[in-house]
Amino acid sequence: MTTPGERGAVRLSTALAAVAAGVLVLAGLGWAWAASSGQSEEDELVAVVDQFRAPQTWEVLVDDLEPARLLCLGGNACPSARKDWSVPDPLGPQDLQALIDQAGWDMQVEGDCQPKTNTSSVVGVCDAHGVVDGMGVSVIQNLGADQPGAQVQLFAQPEATS
Repeated sequence: MTTPGERGAVRLSTALAAVAAGVLVLAGLGWAWAASSGQSEEDELVAVVDQFRAPQTWEVLVDDLEPARLLCLGGNACPSARKDWSVPDPLGPQDLQALIDQAGWDMQVEGDCQPKTNTSSVVGVCDAHGVVDGMGVSVIQNLGADQPGAQVQLFAQPEATS
């Protein structure tokens, strides 16, 4: 025969087990939703990034796709995509604009793409920002002091909705 105290302990442990099971089910559903909706956004990101056709003389330095997650870590938006290229010769604004136009993007290059004086670090010398198929896109040319060539970076992430 069980005592009232033992019956209360059994009820409490049963209730805690039910709550724990409910939390696990909700977490699983949340993960499944994030994974399924994130894959769609990742596919859209890749499609947008692939519209930008870098010349074959450019060397790919970074080709990164940050997957969708319930919690984004490291200051990186998720999902997001980034591509960096080493460019043998710095681009003029018209050259960068031609690549953007070739991608079919409605973005305008800002800046003169010329090295800045009195700097000893890598700096962005021209860039373009816009929205392409619901994705926020940035294209930036960086030049380093006393370094040949340049670096072009492409960033894309879903545009924030309000």
